[in-house]
Amino acid sequence: AVFPEINRLRHELARLAQKGVRLASDGTGKTLYVLSEIGDVWELEIASGNLRQILWASRYLEKRAGDLGGPLFVLGLARDREGRLYIGANQQNEAKLPVQNIVTIYRTTTVVDGQPAEPKIWFQTSYPGNSAYVHGLEHLAFGPDGMLYVGNGARTDGGTTASTDPKWWVGGETPITACIWRLDPRAARPEIEVFARGIRNAYGFCWNDRGEMIATENGPDAHAPEELNVIERGRHYGFPYTYGDWGAKKAYPHTPDAPADLEFTQPIPNLGPDGGFRGEPLATFDPHSSPAGIVFLGDDFPTGYRGTYVLARFGNLIKTERDSGFDVLRATLSRDAAGNYQAHVHTVLVGLGRPIDVHLSGRGKIYILEYSRGTNNATPFQLPGRVLELAVKTP
Repeated sequence: AVFPEINRLRHELARLAQKGVRLASDGTGKTLYVLSEIGDVWELEIASGNLRQILWASRYLEKRAGDLGGPLFVLGLARDREGRLYIGANQQNEAKLPVQNIVTIYRTTTVVDGQPAEPKIWFQTSYPGNSAYVHGLEHLAFGPDGMLYVGNGARTDGGTTASTDPKWWVGGETPITACIWRLDPRAARPEIEVFARGIRNAYGFCWNDRGEMIATENGPDAHAPEELNVIERGRHYGFPYTYGDWGAKKAYPHTPDAPADLEFTQPIPNLGPDGGFRGEPLATFDPHSSPAGIVFLGDDFPTGYRGTYVLARFGNLIKTERDSGFDVLRATLSRDAAGNYQAHVHTVLVGLGRPIDVHLSGRGKIYILEYSRGTNNATPFQLPGRVLELAVKTP
């Protein structure tokens, strides 16, 4: 095993009653918050493994006439320094055509029995929906600057404008899709600042000890590599014009031509030995492996782990020659001769049930959230997943 200490000390902390999508905490290693795909939030006591529901989606999610089956998905969860929880939801609505995807961030407003309670709408915006490819709000996290960063994905697979149904908009992306936003938590009604563009769906991002933002990104249905990127303000990361290390190669006949003056920031190349490496550098992971949550391991981890990144890969949803993902990887970044990052990628754990998020809380502890128990693409999404604890011994 690559991480013998981790493999020896991992254990199942809890089996979930619902399919979980995000973890949050105050970092003390006492309590985790688990967000389910329907918007319920559960408190998980780490010492005992006890689960207790503290927020009910039916009590706080906004309902409006014209909803297409209620919330499309609820994927964002973060906790601020004041102990408030932020929950990000997406909801397609056809009350006014074309159908809109309504993005809402709820923020808790009080404390009940020691836990955050009574979420209210803090932020809301909308843009045209799509019958198949709206990624919407996918991640919330507070940066070192105290600002709330929001991963808001693409509304198309690859920039297509085609539609045969008049209720769906026939445009491609909008100025606020396929990008990362920055919001001010001090504002009563925050305004969107677009921090970076050209990002199909940054399902996970974190910051290292130098304040650099590192994000995972899933590729298209086309057989393109998945990405790991250094996200910098004002830069463009290629979507929908290019993917991975493809350069000028187009994913689809309908892929638009890139503006002549648009400069792309390239993903981090993977130098192996794992994560899709096949003897030549890859930018960055196997196609369709679905890299998701990511964390940076700081000074509370021992030498060999300190300064590296641990990320979950949800696993392929498209049938491929062989399954990819369903694992947790470690990425060690270094600079090449030109000063650009490159990654050595090692496998930490394999055979997991759709791992979707990773989270740090307490010293030397990594928590992994499984969405469901299926460990390959042929397994149905039936039983909800688990929370696993990985403990690393310090010398």
